[in-house]
Amino acid sequence: MDGATAPLYRVNEHTPDPNVAFDPKLAATYVKYARMMAARGLVQSSLGGMAVRVAHPDHPDGIVYAKPQGLSLEEVEPEKLVITDIPYGRILWGERATTVGHQMNREILRLRPDVNAVIHLHQDGPPPSWRPASRRSARPASPSAT
Repeated sequence: MDGATAPLYRVNEHTPDPNVAFDPKLAATYVKYARMMAARGLVQSSLGGMAVRVAHPDHPDGIVYAKPQGLSLEEVEPEKLVITDIPYGRILWGERATTVGHQMNREILRLRPDVNAVIHLHQDGPPPSWRPASRRSARPASPSAT
C-alpha cells in the first residue's frame, strides 16, 4: 500500500441525512435560473450544470443543490434536484446520481468558500451573445442584438 487513506464516502453514494431538508423555494429558484439560461440559448444538451451552496449547521462547507445526470437544465423540475455534501459528493437528499460536471462544480465550492454558486455550460459553437469580430477585437454583441 502507498499509505493513502481511503475516503470515507464515494461520489454519489446514497447516504440520506434526516437533518437535510429539501427547500422547495430554493429549488424553484434553481429551476427559474436554469430555464432562463435555456431560454437564452445557452443550454444545448444534458451536459452542463449548476451547483448552489446552502449553509447547513451539520455540514461545515454547506450543502449543494444540483441537477441529476440525464436531465438538462431545461428539463429539470424542482422535485428532481438532489442535494449533496461538498467534500465527497455523496447524495444527502434525492435518489439519482449527479453528473461528472457536478464533481468539478463542488470542488470549486470546496476550494472557494466565498463562492456560493457555480454554473458551467457546454456549447457547440460560439455563445449566442457573441458576434463574429475582426482579428483585432472580439466584443460582445449589444443587448439589443440578442
